[in-house]
Amino acid sequence: MHVPKTRFSTLLGKRTLHVDKSRLAIVTAMVILIFVSHGAANGRNQVTDRGISDAVDDELWLDAAVPHNRLDVVTVDGVVTLTGTVTNITAKRRAVELASIVRGVRSVVDRIHVVPLWDVSDGKLRADVRSTLLHDPATEAKQIDITVEDALVILKGNVDSSQERTLAELIAGNVRGVREVVNFLDVNGFGMRSDDELLKEIQGVLRWDALLSHRSAISVTVDDGRVLLSGTVCSLAEKNLTAKDAWVSGVAAVDISELEVAMCFDEPRVRKAATAPPSDEEIVKAIHSALIHDPRVLSTTVTAEVVDGRVTLRGQVENLRARIAAAQDARNTVGVTSVVNRLKLRKDLFLPEILLPDDEIESMVENVLGRDPYVERFDIEVKAIDGTIYLTGVVDSFFEKARVEDLASTTVGVMEVKNHIEVLDPVTLWGAEPIMSDFLPTDYGWYRPRRPDTSKGDEQIRRDIENQMWWSTQVDSDQVAVAVEDGVATLTGTVDSWRERDAATKNAYDGGAVLVSNNLKVVW
Repeated sequence: MHVPKTRFSTLLGKRTLHVDKSRLAIVTAMVILIFVSHGAANGRNQVTDRGISDAVDDELWLDAAVPHNRLDVVTVDGVVTLTGTVTNITAKRRAVELASIVRGVRSVVDRIHVVPLWDVSDGKLRADVRSTLLHDPATEAKQIDITVEDALVILKGNVDSSQERTLAELIAGNVRGVREVVNFLDVNGFGMRSDDELLKEIQGVLRWDALLSHRSAISVTVDDGRVLLSGTVCSLAEKNLTAKDAWVSGVAAVDISELEVAMCFDEPRVRKAATAPPSDEEIVKAIHSALIHDPRVLSTTVTAEVVDGRVTLRGQVENLRARIAAAQDARNTVGVTSVVNRLKLRKDLFLPEILLPDDEIESMVENVLGRDPYVERFDIEVKAIDGTIYLTGVVDSFFEKARVEDLASTTVGVMEVKNHIEVLDPVTLWGAEPIMSDFLPTDYGWYRPRRPDTSKGDEQIRRDIENQMWWSTQVDSDQVAVAVEDGVATLTGTVDSWRERDAATKNAYDGGAVLVSNNLKVVW
């Protein structure tokens, strides 16, 4: 691997944690990634352009946020081109991200067009985007100028970090009727930090990001505030995540053109000598740093107690979204094996003059649901009592139920959400791709899918599970053994993180298991 000889260059070795990949859609009688269709050689699959296209297509099919039938996938030399139309920016972004997690994908060409279903005037759209940004705790205080031209939203102004800049774009893109977002937000602080200081912080962020594989080898150089990342990563999703991590405060530009995507699991299966896991004290420092830099949290009042990698969060935060995000930040830290969230929301942390009455909170939640391209069509009743939101109504799937709850939790003034929404399809499971999403299905106390029937035989399910794992960049399939009896899949072996363990569970469900017994052991 070539390491540029520039002013500051350090080769990093990392470990990986993988967020829960239990986002799935089990549909009876569907055969996912049939072994023969992707080819086999000496008992294992081959990475071919056709196989990559089929694997990406299956990921799109299984995702409730993406209109699979409207999208086409073509792969040439590992470069995936996505074409078609969707009705909102979230679906477009999601499709590109799903393609990036498939083995063998080196790049994604996005030719998806957003054609909104909703005829919203530019004036109304500008008001909706402004209201959505204003009522999100992470962006409410930001001075963001909004211009809308033919459903194209232009953001201008100043924010304090690249993370805030990205978050504002995501929030604006979630408004129904938006065709595109152009982000001209400037980040404060450029030129106020030395290259050496920037280098050390980027190294720390990459070192502690549990979503990056320990097989990745990344060189970081900084020159006049401009960051160059080179070396290898194990997936396109990791490449994109590495670029995101490098955008710390004070960075002027990030270049990932010399960062190559390698199929790390194809290397000879000789497990590296075990390195000492991080100490509890190191984990505590890393979590506190993550909480300070996350614009959804921005808290110095949260304390993390760590014993043998088990984290307990204590303290007080000012909004529900901050509480949820803090647990996510802790889970995404190298060395963490579990998180107990004991953070409390306290109204006495708010200034009396900004405390919101229940009817105003209720109205804000109703409005944010009405602006969402996925849940606006459902008749959801919102009731606010002393800052607690009670949700009732009927939606199609667990995906929409979770989205309603997440939208409510991001509203200023909401202290708690009681989600009593009924799901018409309790068989189709809901989850999240590890490297893409914020929450695990188990974060929702109401998540209890019904066990489906299946017409697939045990041997077919086993083969499909093994193919799901093999095509995934999140799981090292060589380390996982799969057995299936009466539709119940049992997973044994070792993984490098509890995130990879959760990802394996999702692969098993995606392969057709009606129930998964995960006996995988996490070995740091």
